[in-house]
Amino acid sequence: MTVIAHRRVRTSLVFALTAALAVLVPAYAHTGSMAFWKVTVDRQEATSQIIVSLADFGWTPDVLTTPEHGGAMTEQRRMAIGRELLRYFHVIENGRPVPATLVSARVLPPDAIEVVVRHSLSEAAGERFARSRFHELTDDSHRVLARVERAGATDAASPGAPVMLTATAADLALPTVDDAVSTGLAPAGSLRAMLLSGLEHIVTGYDHVLFLLCLLVPGGTWRSRVAIVTAFTAAHSVTLLLAALHVVSPPARVVEVAIALSLIYVALENLLVERPRARWPLAFGFGLVHGFGFAGMLDVLGMPTAQLVSSVLAFNVGIEIGQLAIVAVAVPVIGWMARHAWHHRIVQATSIAVCAVAAVWVMERLS
Repeated sequence: MTVIAHRRVRTSLVFALTAALAVLVPAYAHTGSMAFWKVTVDRQEATSQIIVSLADFGWTPDVLTTPEHGGAMTEQRRMAIGRELLRYFHVIENGRPVPATLVSARVLPPDAIEVVVRHSLSEAAGERFARSRFHELTDDSHRVLARVERAGATDAASPGAPVMLTATAADLALPTVDDAVSTGLAPAGSLRAMLLSGLEHIVTGYDHVLFLLCLLVPGGTWRSRVAIVTAFTAAHSVTLLLAALHVVSPPARVVEVAIALSLIYVALENLLVERPRARWPLAFGFGLVHGFGFAGMLDVLGMPTAQLVSSVLAFNVGIEIGQLAIVAVAVPVIGWMARHAWHHRIVQATSIAVCAVAAVWVMERLS
């Protein structure tokens, strides 16, 4: 091997390890800047269910760090985060925020917190809406996928569809006493919000992306690559729909640990088998597990059955668009590397890095 080739190998290895460390340092698998907010409206009160990533609280470390508890997420710390969220999620009546009470706060694996808030309402209110100011804590790119429903209403009477709230469109209309639930968006707009949510979910879902890339990085024929991507897509589409319809609902912690273990398995196979063959069954089998991970966000919104199938399909289309974009960039690069003698070292370096990252995720999700 020439001196130039050696330098290329070293440069590639440094790049691979640096990229792995960039993922390892935050050690989060789903830290995209998006929150989820469901508002249930009754005559005299509204109940908010808010889910945010703990990573977003990196801007307020005093909320998360309590050295006397050794860094454990105590009830006191959970409630502190909940009280912090009250500053950014409001129900507005006649131009003013209504009184809000923190009901509960709990950690959702692997890296999120769910807060329930009760808002006092006036039956004589005129204009009423929910307003997110959470982008003030993070940045203007932060988005909130929100939905409103009327307490005790049937699917037909409460057709609130998901709405994407942003820094420039932060308000969601809420019904008054005699109003029907309305989100201010046409069905096409709601489906667009779900499509964008699916796109962001796969792009920021580092464990799903790493799994797919780990399957592809050893190289192979175009036919084998297409088979891997197709098998993974078909599998996670099936379990995404089954989980969203509550046909199968495995515990979130079990799913998240299994996803991390799938990364370790594929990375070890890359290290122990020089040229793994026929990987599409592996992609399909573990793709079933990853589909349950994709479904977690849909369960949060609790959408009516009438809208669930179309929303799931739009969400899945978003996932596929993001996945195809990633593959379209990665496959030519992998194909180029596969033509060089140092490709095997790249496969080893990236697999070791992925295995290390996944091991951290397993330990975090078990704890």
